[in-house]
This record gives sequence, structure tokens and C-alpha cells, in this order.
Amino acid sequence: MTIGEMIFKYRKQAGLSQEELAYKVNVTRQSVSLWETDQTMPSMESMMMLSEIFGVSLDELCGTGSKDVETAPPCAPEKSECLVCVQTKYTVDLVKHTNIIAARKSFAIDIIAILLSIFFCLVIILSDIDNVYFVVPIFIIVILSAIIVRLIISIKKRTAEFFALYPNCIGKIQMFQDRCELDIISDNSSSKATIRYSDVKEVVNDEKYVLIYFDRTVIPIEKNLPDINYDLILKLLGAPSVDADTSKKRAIKVLLSTIFVISLLSIFMALMTVWICTENAPLPDYPFSMPEYMWILYLFIPLPLASAILGTIFYAKKYKCKKNIIGGSIMCVLLLLFGSFTFIFKEYNLHDFGYVRELEQTISIDFPDSGYISQTKNFDSATNSFAMIKFDDAKATYNIVAADGRFSTDADFIPSNFINLFFANITSDYDFFMLYDVTSNKTNVIPNNSPPHRFIFIAYHVDDNILFVLDFVK
Repeated sequence: MTIGEMIFKYRKQAGLSQEELAYKVNVTRQSVSLWETDQTMPSMESMMMLSEIFGVSLDELCGTGSKDVETAPPCAPEKSECLVCVQTKYTVDLVKHTNIIAARKSFAIDIIAILLSIFFCLVIILSDIDNVYFVVPIFIIVILSAIIVRLIISIKKRTAEFFALYPNCIGKIQMFQDRCELDIISDNSSSKATIRYSDVKEVVNDEKYVLIYFDRTVIPIEKNLPDINYDLILKLLGAPSVDADTSKKRAIKVLLSTIFVISLLSIFMALMTVWICTENAPLPDYPFSMPEYMWILYLFIPLPLASAILGTIFYAKKYKCKKNIIGGSIMCVLLLLFGSFTFIFKEYNLHDFGYVRELEQTISIDFPDSGYISQTKNFDSATNSFAMIKFDDAKATYNIVAADGRFSTDADFIPSNFINLFFANITSDYDFFMLYDVTSNKTNVIPNNSPPHRFIFIAYHVDDNILFVLDFVK
């Protein structure tokens, strides 16, 4: 019987459906179906779990320990010359090292956490929270610390689980021209597997080990063992030779890692730059000041773009830099997306000082002749425009407002639901207020049961020298 036939036989004896067995082995039902039809082979980890579920040894599951075996199992290769033979003892350092490499390879959760932190930081900055420059770095540190702690706990847990299942584990690897054979022996079990080189997913060649990734199984070969031809091992696996850790290639790895980190931080650096520009704008409190500077994010695109380009180039040269390609591409998209806010909100940022002359004629007042204005038209269906104006001559502006008897120092005469809550919050700490009814030519009077009127609400902040103007229909 083949291994697939043995799995089918023992599954039926256990009274399990393919779905139930897949759930126990933590794979899909399709995987079990492919195993039973001998289209794919279970990983070593899956074979261990199957033997425990069925209550049989790995030899019996492969067919070597069963009396009714008709043919030799597929894992018994045809005889050929063994080119390399290596025996490795699974130490704590080895298993931990393998888990660390695996943790680096699976960073989807970390990417999600980083993206969520970017979104949260953006919300904080757009919300204009006081002392945001303290909140943002603290939040980033908390997120990164949580990621590091999660990785440490995960590595320790997986290492402890391995030695609980396979105490005193030893692996023997025989490498042939077209395959390698793996024997794993521990106090609790023993197993054999044959792996074709064409099925090897990845080879990690670092300072301590050559790690061969196949499905969810990792085959370790310790470095610096006597009488071992590592060049031949890597050649059989189709990996770069042992000179891969020369100073030049180590420098390339450091470069790729460094630019990957910089590409992830690029959006934070860009948003902080935008925030600094907004804080130093003539009208930092204007609601659309920040979107006006979001184009600055485009200046940071070369950082993740370089990471993606270099990652693509060196990935073709067998460097392990998928993270550069993926991370750089994601950051490029985010920078492009957020940078487009400047053009999306372009119609909300007008700076025509001629509006002040129109305002003067409408409410019969004479403001200073120069200053800076940010204006938005047609904010919603009831708002014609709102503007914030900062005149160059602050003293003259104050004298004009203070001397005009139509301005009140208390806005209680305006009902709480009369002005849009958004604008009411903006002017909540202003010093002078005026509500001018353009339709009836009255000031600070709320009409009762009348057709819609056009109003101009004006508020002035003395310390900031900012005049707020809201033109609306009520």
C-alpha cells in the first residue's frame, strides 16, 4: 500500500471524515484528499500528528510496519550513491534559531499592527490633540514593544512544544543526486521522509546553519562540521555557495534590512513633517490646513520605492528580501493615497483676500488692508462659505472689533443648535462674536418663524489674531 492508501485505511478505521481529520491535523479537507490519492505527501509534522491520531507508529503509517503491506512505500527511495551524510542533534539553540527564522518569514500580523498604528497616528494628528508629538512616539513604541514581546513568547512556546513532543531528537540527513532522505529519532518516536530537491521551498544559509524549508518541515544542517562539503550541499539544493556570507554580501543584507526599516518609517516621518508644516502655517487651526500640506508625502516616496526596487533586483539574485518588495510597495501605496488628500481637498482651500473686501461691504466695516485668508465654499448644503483670516496688523484689527458695538463678548444670544456644531466648537474659546442677518439687516437677533435668512457669523480670537467668518442660510 502507498502512504495515501494507509491514511485512507486508518481514517476509515477511526471513523473519521476527511473534514474531521483535516481539523485534527490543522490542514484543509483538500489536503487530506490529495494525500489519500497520493497527489501530495504529508509533511513530517503532519505525519507525526496522523500517527498519534490513528494510534499507530510512523513505520506502520508508511507501510513498513504493517503485515498487509503489498508494496514498499514511496518514502523508500531507489538505491543510489549517497553524496553527503550529516547527523544533527536538535539542541535548544538550534530549535530556537529555526523558530526565529520562521518568525521573520511570517510577519503578516506585524504588518497589520504597523498599518493600524499608522492609521491611529493619522487620526490623532488630524484630530489636533494637544501635545500630539508626545502621544505619537509613545504609541509607536508601545506597538513595536508588543510585536517584540509577541515574537519572544511565540518562539519560546514553539521551542518548548518541540522538545515536549520530541525529547533528545536527532536528525540524520542523506543527500543523493535528486533527493535527500531524513531520519528523525527521538525518545518518543522515529520517522523517515524522502524529499525531492524540486519540492524544497527555501534554503536559508546563515552563520550557524543551513536550513532547508520543505512545506512546514525544516531540515537543519549545522555549519563548520568536519569533512562536510557545504558547497556540494548548497549546489544540490540550488542555493548560493558557502561564500554567500562574504563582506560584500553581508553589506548588501544590511543595506536591504536598513532600507526596509526606513521604508516602514517613511510614512511616520512624512506625517510628522506635514504636522510640523501645519503647525507653522499662518492659520494652523484652519480645519483643512493639514490636507493642504499632504502633498509633502510624495517627497518621501523614493524611500519605500528604493526598498521595493532593490528588493526586486536582489531577490532575482537569490537574496531573501521579499519583505523589501512587499513592505516598500505597501508604503508607496499609502504615501500616494494620503498625499492625494491635497488634490482631493483642493477646492476647500482658497486664499483670495478679495473676499475680505466683499465682507466689509456686506456688514459695513473696515478691516486692515492686508493679511492671510483660508476659505472654503459650499461646505455643506446650508453653508455658503467659511473662512479664517489673520490680518497683518493685529492691533488695528483688535481696535476695529472692540470699537464696533455690534460685537459681543458673550455668544449666549445664539442658540446652541443654531450654528453647525463643527463651527461652534472651533469658536468656543473666541473673544468677540457677531451674528449679522443679511436678509433683514439686523445684528445678534434670531428671527422667529420666518422664511430662510442669510446669516454671517463672525468671531474674533484676540491672542491668535484670527477672525472666523461663517456665511450660512437658516
